[in-house]
Amino acid sequence: MPAESQLIIPIAGTGQVPAGASGVAVNITVVSLAQAGFVTAYPCNVPIPNTSSGNFLAATTRATSGLFALGLNGSLCIYSSQTADIIVDVTGWFGDTTGARLTPIVGTRVVDSRNGTGWSNALAAGETRPFDPTLGGTLAVGSTAVIDVVATGATDSGYLTFFPCGTPMPETSSLNFSIGVDSTNSAIIASGSDGTICVFANVETQVVIDVMGSLGAPGALRSLSVSGHQLNPTFEPDGHDYGIICSATGETWTIQGQGVPGSSVSVVGADPSGTISVVENQLITVTVTLASGATDSYFIRCLPHDFSNLNVTRNDDPTPGWYMISTGFGASDGSGTWTVILDSHGAVVWYHQTSQPVIDFKRLPNGNLAWVNILGATFGTNPTGAYEEHAVNGSLVRTWSTIDTTTDHHDMKMLANGNVMMLSYHQRTGIDVSALGADFTNSETVFDAWIQEITPVGAVVWEWHSEDHIGISETTAQLDGVNIRVAVSGAVDLVHINSVDVDPTTGDLIVSMRHTDATYRIRRSPALAGDGSIIWKLSGNAPTEVGAQHLTLVGDPYGGTRRQHDARILPNGNITIFDDESGRTAETARAVEYAINNNAGTATMVREWRSQSGPSAAMGGTRRQSDGSIVICWGSSPPLFTEIDPFGSILLNVEQLPTGAGYRIVKEPLTSFNAATLRAAVS
Repeated sequence: MPAESQLIIPIAGTGQVPAGASGVAVNITVVSLAQAGFVTAYPCNVPIPNTSSGNFLAATTRATSGLFALGLNGSLCIYSSQTADIIVDVTGWFGDTTGARLTPIVGTRVVDSRNGTGWSNALAAGETRPFDPTLGGTLAVGSTAVIDVVATGATDSGYLTFFPCGTPMPETSSLNFSIGVDSTNSAIIASGSDGTICVFANVETQVVIDVMGSLGAPGALRSLSVSGHQLNPTFEPDGHDYGIICSATGETWTIQGQGVPGSSVSVVGADPSGTISVVENQLITVTVTLASGATDSYFIRCLPHDFSNLNVTRNDDPTPGWYMISTGFGASDGSGTWTVILDSHGAVVWYHQTSQPVIDFKRLPNGNLAWVNILGATFGTNPTGAYEEHAVNGSLVRTWSTIDTTTDHHDMKMLANGNVMMLSYHQRTGIDVSALGADFTNSETVFDAWIQEITPVGAVVWEWHSEDHIGISETTAQLDGVNIRVAVSGAVDLVHINSVDVDPTTGDLIVSMRHTDATYRIRRSPALAGDGSIIWKLSGNAPTEVGAQHLTLVGDPYGGTRRQHDARILPNGNITIFDDESGRTAETARAVEYAINNNAGTATMVREWRSQSGPSAAMGGTRRQSDGSIVICWGSSPPLFTEIDPFGSILLNVEQLPTGAGYRIVKEPLTSFNAATLRAAVS
């Protein structure tokens, strides 16, 4: 390159770099001719920056590495201040969801040939030597290491090349050095299949290697497979639980695993080849013993033959926790119905088979689990129906039901005092609903929403009835052609309550009414004036109760919610809702968050997350997490659920194949359950 010139290098779409790449990791080697100077790498669509990427002396060879965005047409530009030969080696690329997260590591020396750390002597001319970037599994390094390397005391000018052991050595150099000059560079190098990285020197030199970071999940086990089967989820070194749907008569597995360098892998109960016979529900333990003697265990569950087929796509690392799901609802493959707890990799750790589809699976504040059978076609009509409270081992602790009215299956909320909020659809007859449209008369049977606070001994200590606060004119779902009549009986489902939440600071309730297309805040102050009154209404038409505030929607392109579910209050007072948009083909289902300003009377949309599968005919839920991510159950539309990070990128996606719908997904913090306890409860 002439002095003060620019070189345009097309990279995206070249070699192993895809056309969609947005950035690259490169190693730039400068062979200077006469004068000292510098080179600068930068995306081609911006002015030359006033910073350097590498500085060099006259008549020397110098290598430097860096991470750079690609510019116009996927090109990288190089500027050189002086005349020099330039070599650019691409060592990695960025740009989609298939890569690995970079994890910084406090600089740790793994090789210093001068003092016997890792290696006992200098690297000889023409020699290739491996090193273990994990220090025998004590350093959390994944499939690729970020290293700093120093060449010192070389007998001549030369170079080092780093590459995955077990693969052909590339023709490129990672570090160039001159005799009598200590040279340093950084590099991003993948490990070989055995976990080691190889170093080649063309002349004798002392070598110092420090690990500064890791790309890819770390773990004691680098690979795990079962012959003839696909692990679910796909193996990752930091994931410890896996499942395989087995045949009803049992199977024979041959399990193979590769640990970090210096470790040994054994399968508990298997013969030396790793072969073992398994039956449904059996848990197989794979043990990795490190060179230090420490052990780590991985687990493979032989899932029942009729277990739900879950397809997990994990693009990044969700905050560790537990997803509580119920499967089998709407399944078309004959699989069973299950309550399931997944870890943050999407692995099945706990499950319990139910005799029929259940919904609203959740953990109670007392540590027990709760779920409910479908108690009716669209709401609870079974006079003996009840929520079930179970211990983690699956044993029934007790049931919960409403008092003197039929229990509904849409939601139950346990309070800090041990009481529960429960829902009921209560029937009235001879009601004039002719205002709803031409298909409605002045004497109909209707269902209203009742809410009861019930003590553990079955006493009702607080109660609320929708007919006392919500007028007939607030029912709006029928205006979009939605059938609000109950099958067979033809009774009118006026409000269709489907969720209840409690503001922990005031005790007020946040409730969703699907057929009024609205969420309500209800004052809950027993024995005080105004108890049970509606404070505000979000979406829908104007409230009929005197004094109730109809919030003005701000910044919402949909102009409110339609057929929504799962209204929840966040610690900051915001409201999240799953907006099904049923019956409105122009819109798609979404999770949406509103900021409520009581003084201004506004509900300002903070953010929305839209489905890629159109509206949802029913069900669905959304839960904002403390780390800013959001977990969305998409209801009747695929996938089953998705977790999205605060920046809008998908972390985890789980679908049930070939079909399957989800009512609601709850993500619990990691501290809510102990993995060993969950595994043992199934076994």
